[in-house]
Amino acid sequence: MQVVSPPVTAVLKLLKEQAGHTCDASFAHVGLTVVFMDTMYRWFTLMDVSNCTQHVHQNNPDYKQYESEDDERLGWLEASFLDYLAEIKRHSPAMNFLTKETRRGLLIKTISNVECVRYLLMVMRFRFVLTKKMSSDPIEAFFGWLRKSAGLNDQTDVRAVLSGIEKSLKTSIACTSSSSNVMTADSSSCSSSALLHRPARAAQNDSKAFLAEATTTLEESLDMEKTLLPTPDVAALAMLPPKICQCQFGFNMKDLHNQPRCIENGDR
Repeated sequence: MQVVSPPVTAVLKLLKEQAGHTCDASFAHVGLTVVFMDTMYRWFTLMDVSNCTQHVHQNNPDYKQYESEDDERLGWLEASFLDYLAEIKRHSPAMNFLTKETRRGLLIKTISNVECVRYLLMVMRFRFVLTKKMSSDPIEAFFGWLRKSAGLNDQTDVRAVLSGIEKSLKTSIACTSSSSNVMTADSSSCSSSALLHRPARAAQNDSKAFLAEATTTLEESLDMEKTLLPTPDVAALAMLPPKICQCQFGFNMKDLHNQPRCIENGDR
């Protein structure tokens, strides 16, 4: 963010004014670069609103908290900023523009943050909204863990991702965050301390309840007319019937081998 900060753009503007006099004449063509830097700096500023006093101390209204769904900054983000990206894409060669991933990330983050701010203000009736904590870091951390769970940190495939999600669901590796607004990890059954200190009868009751719930879920899923979507829950559920059949087959073969055999005269 310091690369596009106002001190840097101020130096470029001064060099543009002094082009051919006290500096090289090529600085006369930095106008579009300065516009790009100013635009990106304002975008970073609007995505970094962290408290209700920052705009006062820094004398910058862009750092003010969002209090209205008709805020001018929201309109600038979803209209002026997106139109600016589309314009420079039209007038720039393919190799001189942003990468496809960077452009897509800017579009997704801008549109989703604007919609989220308006939803919180209009529907949830929030008094104000701060945008600093609106990031995809938890999602990126989760996908990083999925890559490492597959044995490497390179780009993974769909099968490895589904396998990692299934592992997290079955082993309860992914627990509820203590800072979330749902059940904390201390009171959740997925914590290791809770599993160690639970009595045997409670664990047996939990297993019976799980089997009953799994049976009900399977019956409801089989009765559905529509095709199930490939969600993580369904992916983990699809692995359950083959595992049950495999275990039952092993038990049957074990019982068969343990049965007494009748020795006939020809076998002696």
